[in-house]
Amino acid sequence: MSDRRLQVFHAVARLLSFTKAAEVLHMTQPAVTFQIRQLEDQFDTRLFDRTHNRVSLTEAGQIVFEYAEKIFELYGEMENAIREMTDDISGSLTIGASTTISEYMLPALLGDFKSKNVDVRLRLRVSNTEGIVSMVENNVIDLGVVEGPVTNKNLLVEVCRSDELVAIVPPGHELAALEKVSTRELMKYPFICREEGSGTREVTIDYMQNQGVDKHALNGCLELGSPEAVKGAVEAGMGLAIVSSASIVKELKLGSLVSIPLTSLSCGSARSSRCQPWRSCLNLHVITASEPLLSAMSDHAGSIRVLLPLPTSVKSSPFSGMVGHVASQKSLCSG
Repeated sequence: MSDRRLQVFHAVARLLSFTKAAEVLHMTQPAVTFQIRQLEDQFDTRLFDRTHNRVSLTEAGQIVFEYAEKIFELYGEMENAIREMTDDISGSLTIGASTTISEYMLPALLGDFKSKNVDVRLRLRVSNTEGIVSMVENNVIDLGVVEGPVTNKNLLVEVCRSDELVAIVPPGHELAALEKVSTRELMKYPFICREEGSGTREVTIDYMQNQGVDKHALNGCLELGSPEAVKGAVEAGMGLAIVSSASIVKELKLGSLVSIPLTSLSCGSARSSRCQPWRSCLNLHVITASEPLLSAMSDHAGSIRVLLPLPTSVKSSPFSGMVGHVASQKSLCSG
């Protein structure tokens, strides 16, 4: 039996779509259909039911799918064991990262990773958190790195680092001298925020809700599509914003922006004078992906979540053995 036929079957069975499987496998849909028909001829039975433009597994197809999952998991373990023995890591790795991470955190991480794994070809896809999650779900990328919350239970998520979100104002602003600031104070001024689907926006909304601010408070804000655009608008005096501290290192050195820590939840009480800065830290389950990448990440700041499909749905690639093996570990780094 051809491995390729089983790979094509596995993709169709997992996605329940010939079209999506063709996209993921970089094949034409007729080629996918041909591979499935050959496998059905091999077993002399139908593996899929196609009715009313819907695809479902037959009883035989479900059996093949369960064994395919086990086969690919064993393949991954075998490849990982050989690479550990030979100390050989090669192939290609496609990483997806949200905008903030790709611009301010990943360059150093990927440089470190590449210097230690010269035979690995790296590819980077950039989108907001929502887009990266979608890419991981559809196996468009091998793993994703985002700063926003992830609720999809079909993904493995590990919080590797924590990053501080801070308010930023232009120099000379009346809030610039404050040691800390609350959301209620910020909302008295024109506010600038990221677009829908941004992880920074989602974390900001969570913080505002915890502070007792209505989640729709951002509906009237100026929405911009990148951290650079947000910083530029604040520098121009168009309003205030909440951003990742990792994204404003250069501006703080140049003195073009002033950062103000956000107050904790107790700041609305009578003890407000003693409240501490708030840090963006979401308590998600700790699951990881690539150990070399995680090792590099641990030396840098940032609220980073590594996303992978569950081990049984890791796609076949030169990295799938290592990724599948490490993804099955319970806890490689703590949040």
